[in-house]
Amino acid sequence: MGRRLFRRGADWIVFAAGWRRALAAWVLAGGLVSAAAGLGASAETGGPIAGGAATAPSPAAPVGLLSAGPAAPLTFRPYEIALGAEAPAALPYRDGPGVTATFVHASGDRIVAPGFWDGSNVWRIRFAPTRPGVWEWSTRSSDPGLNGVASNLTAAAPGPAEVAANVLLRGFLERDGHGWRLSDGSPFLPVGDTQFSFAEELFLPEFQAWMNALEARGLNTVQGCVWLSLYTRGGLSPFRGAPAADDLDPAYFQRLDQMVQYANDRGIMVGLVIGGFPDNSKWWTKLNTIERDDRWFSYALARYAAFNVRWVLYGEVDEANPPWGAWSSEVQRKAQLVKSIDPYRHPLGCHHRTADTSNIANPNIDFLEVQIARNETQYTAALGYRAHGKPLWFEEYWYESAGYDNETALGIRNTHRNFIAALAFPTFGSLMRAHATHSDFPPARAAQLGMNLEDYLLQKDTGLRRMQQFADFMRGLDPTTFQPAAARVNRGQCGQFGSSWALFLPGGGAVSLDLTGVPGEFDVRRLEIQQGNVLNLGRIQGGGVRLLVSRTLADASILVVPAAPRLADPRLMPDQTIAFQLLGENERAFDIEHTADFRVWTAISRVVTSDARCDCRASLPAGGSEPRFFRAVSVPGP
Repeated sequence: MGRRLFRRGADWIVFAAGWRRALAAWVLAGGLVSAAAGLGASAETGGPIAGGAATAPSPAAPVGLLSAGPAAPLTFRPYEIALGAEAPAALPYRDGPGVTATFVHASGDRIVAPGFWDGSNVWRIRFAPTRPGVWEWSTRSSDPGLNGVASNLTAAAPGPAEVAANVLLRGFLERDGHGWRLSDGSPFLPVGDTQFSFAEELFLPEFQAWMNALEARGLNTVQGCVWLSLYTRGGLSPFRGAPAADDLDPAYFQRLDQMVQYANDRGIMVGLVIGGFPDNSKWWTKLNTIERDDRWFSYALARYAAFNVRWVLYGEVDEANPPWGAWSSEVQRKAQLVKSIDPYRHPLGCHHRTADTSNIANPNIDFLEVQIARNETQYTAALGYRAHGKPLWFEEYWYESAGYDNETALGIRNTHRNFIAALAFPTFGSLMRAHATHSDFPPARAAQLGMNLEDYLLQKDTGLRRMQQFADFMRGLDPTTFQPAAARVNRGQCGQFGSSWALFLPGGGAVSLDLTGVPGEFDVRRLEIQQGNVLNLGRIQGGGVRLLVSRTLADASILVVPAAPRLADPRLMPDQTIAFQLLGENERAFDIEHTADFRVWTAISRVVTSDARCDCRASLPAGGSEPRFFRAVSVPGP
């Protein structure tokens, strides 16, 4: 089947021969308008576009460019191209042609995005623009229908209101030492939930209700398998028959597309476990060959890399060895495969029954997944893991469940203690961890109680409430500035976050915090971690050992944060100037401003504190009849 691409003015025209009417598609101002009826294309939405039926293509299936859009995508959100292949093969997933698209920004940035088969003769390419502006793109393939298509898009940066509503619009997750930041440099504190089998056990409305509950509770990550391969609730499976037949069913992934998109749209990053569990779900026995396993990984990476995700190679990878070698070697090989395919190099780890320290030095492994004994000394192990120099992601360290794994008191204690002592990032398991075979499976339990699923989770899941309280209490801290500070306290745990301090006190009570050599004033507040009560404990001065009384005998976390800058000790000087002191953070710049009416503030000087204070002077108005009021405003750091 022949195909030609040529340009007329500002438009690209595609003609595909071999069917009754030519397909004409015009790319106008960076967007696509399709003149062919019945393609199921959409150029208006930024979400995934449903693919064709997963059947052999008809002889008249359209080829070439089918759709592209949205016309002006936001940065770090998927832009999708749909193409029709001339020769998709009988088993396109296994034998079909490959396709890539190269996107080049006006700055010279270049991203090569792989494509994937999505039913019939349709291939899709998903791309996330990493900066605003014009990106030129063109495709490359051995198939004439997929090859040589070219156009451009103009990406836009999200506005302040959009970023305020969804922190993930700041970009993708990036490692910063032991901590995390987003693409724009802002620190990110991941607090998440786990359900390894969500993609095969939950219907889309149930998943959406779950994400709504997580968003309402302030959680921002969720983890689960692309396919665990244990459950078939709803009748969907990635394969028609056994995986060895290589007969992929795109309908399974089209539902997962909507799940991942929905989560991202609500500020929830998705941790995608690409492979299943070697023993628990017999993953390697089902895939059987290294070629088939690599093909699965390559497909998942092509399909989901443009979303806001992190990758996990396998679940509990050390359960068994693959038929083609040892599990540890497979981790290293697959890590290299992931990094070679993913153009955005999303963070990568590997789930293990404890912690895979044998592979953590591999430069392709970005974080250490930890699943260790549920006891009171988890934090000591976390401190030891810091020697590897990478972030610690604590998975499955506790579950909230009515029928089993109910460890709420110990679990939330370890959430605070591990984070404060060693910067361990928490992903626990809410009530949604239960399976359809369990009596407390949330969709069934909510129906029995006459409740919708979102309300059920918000009302019945105390673990979600406690995790929200943790996230709200700690959210102002910058994890990229963390360092252990156990020597600063006489009991409990302590961590330093820049110029702030976090403490954990088992059983509440009092604690001595050594602020020797730390100038300034600090506000102190306390959280009872089981009940969620927050109490302001007043203000303390740095420069020595200070006694903090939590005013509770329950487990508590305490934050000691720099007090807001204030002006103190005003004095009228003989030269008719007013002198005062500025008390604030040490070695920080402040603008001194004045006003007469509290409507308009005018800056009169910029000062820098030393030992958290600075002497200031300001001239009074002539005659001294008009009052003046002064304030200090922190100047943002670099």
